[in-house]
Amino acid sequence: MASYIKLKKKKICIKIKKIFNIKIKKIKEIKCGTENSNYLLISNKKYILTIFKKNTKKKFLKENILLLNFLYMKNIPCPKVLDNKIFKYENNSCLILKFLKGRSVNKCSNRKSFYLGKLLKKIHNSSFSFFVRKKNKFNIEYLLKKCNIKGIFNIKNINFNNIFINHGDIFMDNVFYKKNKIIGIFDFYFFCCENNFYDISIIVNEWFFKNKIKKKRIKYFLKGYNIKYINNTIFYIYLLVSAIRFFLSRFLNKKKNPFFYLKKIIILKNEKFYI
Repeated sequence: MASYIKLKKKKICIKIKKIFNIKIKKIKEIKCGTENSNYLLISNKKYILTIFKKNTKKKFLKENILLLNFLYMKNIPCPKVLDNKIFKYENNSCLILKFLKGRSVNKCSNRKSFYLGKLLKKIHNSSFSFFVRKKNKFNIEYLLKKCNIKGIFNIKNINFNNIFINHGDIFMDNVFYKKNKIIGIFDFYFFCCENNFYDISIIVNEWFFKNKIKKKRIKYFLKGYNIKYINNTIFYIYLLVSAIRFFLSRFLNKKKNPFFYLKKIIILKNEKFYI
């Protein structure tokens, strides 16, 4: 979540009243993340207004609405889009999401790690019957080629099966907890069809790998995911690839420090990871 597009509050309130018949009493900026712009809308109930970048395609938003509705029906705690409506503000596409209580965390305990793994497994298992098949634009070949390090892996001889719908962006500010229970997961805008280790590696890099890799937390997370066998080669490749992805995205959009992920890339290149 983030907030970069400034609102003309009177104008957006009139628009929301006209489209949704909701009288907005107060609007607050949500300041975190690197993508899109988000505001808390306070009426008799609370809502989240998301304003997308101008080049965001309507098809992209429709696919995300379909996914959120699908996961909601599978009892995944994700927010519903109000009336499934896409509307325009200053030539930017917008959605209003129903508000979920809870808060994100800065640190993840063993129990929180376990429940995070359990939720991710539920998302992956639920996705088999979802009919939108979206290619991962940040796939392994693209990222290794982009960084000119393709030669360190002979990926043609590796079997990357176990294809699921991946969230693609499970950072700490995209998951809400109430005590140890997860009550909300957000921002499925990078969802794609990919090996399950794509999501797993993003979580490991973001949640359990600061200055060093927290293997105990990872074991609780994988226990929650109920994974029976780990292919350490695939796990290691995806850890490196996800670190490359977020280094590049931060380097290009210049809204967050990319060198945090560069440090991870250097550590992973010099020391292979096994669990």
